[in-house]
Amino acid sequence: MCLRGEWAVQLTPKRNDMTTTHEIGTASTHASRTRISTRSGVPHTKQAPKMGNQVQRKRLINASIAATWAAISEMRAVEDWHPNVARASVLTDHSTGVGASRRVEFQDGNSVVETVIEESKLHFTTMEMSELPLLRKAVVTIRIAEQSAQATEVTFSIDYDIKFGPIGWLLDQVMMKRVFGKIFGVALEGLCYHLETGELVADSVPVRAAD
Repeated sequence: MCLRGEWAVQLTPKRNDMTTTHEIGTASTHASRTRISTRSGVPHTKQAPKMGNQVQRKRLINASIAATWAAISEMRAVEDWHPNVARASVLTDHSTGVGASRRVEFQDGNSVVETVIEESKLHFTTMEMSELPLLRKAVVTIRIAEQSAQATEVTFSIDYDIKFGPIGWLLDQVMMKRVFGKIFGVALEGLCYHLETGELVADSVPVRAAD
């Protein structure tokens, strides 16, 4: 069964440089430019820009780190496990690694574009999001950590800035934290089910008697 790890939601100005960030917002073209380094054989870019707010949630899943990485790093694979996603279309000539981009179409008819801006194999992938109406900028990170041969902790986090000045700030306080927490909870539930059963997830996560 899925093992529920502790989760946290945080909505405060950040004092330190952002090291983790994955699904909501618009960003300028220059912010998504990447500078790839192959030192130690791990492609990566400069850190994503620091933003004002963060929401984070994590879960322990009974799956190997290799299987977990395959599910989160392949751009098309999100439609196999995320119940809110109807379809994921790759927009680049490669579907993994820095620079890979996809359009995610949701069950409600909305969509976003996600582009990988930073990545470390078997550790994390960070995506910048665009074409979201309420957010000025947003980056989402999925980070994984091996706990045993068949147990991996998965952490979803988003760092973002919201539009509309004081009105946006109020909207953020009363709604955005809760919305992002719910999105991440559903996504982690779907990923857990997919990795532990090998089955595809449609528009809802099937209930298992063992959960």
